[in-house]
Amino acid sequence: VVEVALTKILMPAEDAKRTTQWCFFDVDGVLVHECGVAYAGYWLQLEALRTGAIPDNYIKFLEIPGDVKRQIDSLRPHVKGLHFRRKIEKIHACLAEAGESVVDPTVLDPVTLVKAVMEAQRAYIQHHFPPENYCVPGSEDLLRDLSKKFFICTLTANDFEQTSWILRYVGLDSYFTELLCYRAEAPGLQTKEDLLKDFQVRHPDVDFTQCIVLGDGVPDVHAGAAMGCFTIGICKDPDDFAKLAEANLLVNVGDYAIIPARLQAHRFIADSSGLTFTPRHCSKPCDPDADCTVEFSCQQKNAPQELSACVIWDIACNETETPLGSVRRSPEAAHTYRVQIPLGGAPRSAVTNVGMVVLRDGAAVVHRQLFRVAYVAESAVALQLL
Repeated sequence: VVEVALTKILMPAEDAKRTTQWCFFDVDGVLVHECGVAYAGYWLQLEALRTGAIPDNYIKFLEIPGDVKRQIDSLRPHVKGLHFRRKIEKIHACLAEAGESVVDPTVLDPVTLVKAVMEAQRAYIQHHFPPENYCVPGSEDLLRDLSKKFFICTLTANDFEQTSWILRYVGLDSYFTELLCYRAEAPGLQTKEDLLKDFQVRHPDVDFTQCIVLGDGVPDVHAGAAMGCFTIGICKDPDDFAKLAEANLLVNVGDYAIIPARLQAHRFIADSSGLTFTPRHCSKPCDPDADCTVEFSCQQKNAPQELSACVIWDIACNETETPLGSVRRSPEAAHTYRVQIPLGGAPRSAVTNVGMVVLRDGAAVVHRQLFRVAYVAESAVALQLL
């Protein structure tokens, strides 16, 4: 059995190089507002597990009571981003653990359940939001800009039919070359990383180091980072900046006009060799005098054996470079360069310091990476990549 999760809609006539560059968008919370839509779907699943019957009348799900919202809020961190079947299993386990009487989820036909969930969500959307209010401001401008350099694809936990409907409803469907999403009949693809790996099988020429993943959840950032993509975390609430701290770039939902310029400045600065580096680091607070390791991954065949690194501690005040020495490709990760940043050398101030790591191959600058040193406590700092 072949598990298909990717369906082609349109393939523009573009040059061959561009076929390796894709931009993957989560949909809910990125291109369209979540605004309670997910609650309707979760509530329907709760009712199905409690009664053993899949509701076919969606009127009750158009207004979500406060107690239902609170229960769903407690469940969502455990199930967000999972395949439908895995999600219903996890919800069942959480309810059973809490002592609720629920049916075995295997008695619920997964295809029928998914269809009901999506129909309830559509009813909720149409009841509360006309298209112009449902679409996140700036989404179309961002898609229009990025589609000049990238093929555009979804990366969503919705199913294909629901994703297609949402994009048509808000008038964004014409920008998408393909839709990458879960399918009830393909339960083996359980995470967004699975979806990207499946995509790679179908597109062997794709270069994920030249690709971008935009999402508002940890599963989006983790999936993109695992595949070597540049990740953009979309933040709605203040807590999201900490939750999505591993992303290469964090922006507020709707503040999309800054993304193209930030990509140009932080992602695609390279010399004539065209080398591209994807940074990763641990965002957990550490001792102010510790060394912080930042890994720069370069998957291209012409990646040099050795680079020189330096740091500019506060680019707002000076351009003085502090050498960090040479860094060689890691023997256990052949395309990774590990740079040790001595945080003890960072100027201490009442505000955060924005600095820059500069990588060179000989005299040529091949990458610049902005970072912020944030003093989160008297004895703890956090390095944040920008």
